[in-house]
Amino acid sequence: MCSNTNSGIQNAIKKSSIIFQGRVEKTLYVTPFVFLTKFNVEHYWKNNQQITTVIYVIGSACIESCSFSFLEGHHYIVFGEIENGFYRATTCMPSQELYSSDATQNIINVLNSTLGDPKPSRNAKVILK
Repeated sequence: MCSNTNSGIQNAIKKSSIIFQGRVEKTLYVTPFVFLTKFNVEHYWKNNQQITTVIYVIGSACIESCSFSFLEGHHYIVFGEIENGFYRATTCMPSQELYSSDATQNIINVLNSTLGDPKPSRNAKVILK
């Protein structure tokens, strides 16, 4: 992640097409170097489309791509930008695994103060405190 400061998070909020909390269901490899990560969306702060419960985030296994790597079964806060019709999360956005830490809580606080409380998706499970 490039910046976890409040101004860095604010900038990421402006640049992101979507910001959500979700659980990784699986990763599908389209080619040996391109993958789609399937998320079950639990909450969202920013979503330019109608409420959805499943979102795919595209990534690349190439080092130069700066793609964020997600682990199956883990929960994340994801900042995504649209690229070629897919959402993409990079290491220069403050996406991160959702766990109890000052950095995660700071991101949640900035999101809530900027965009309001997260809205639940249809399959929401409350894990934000």
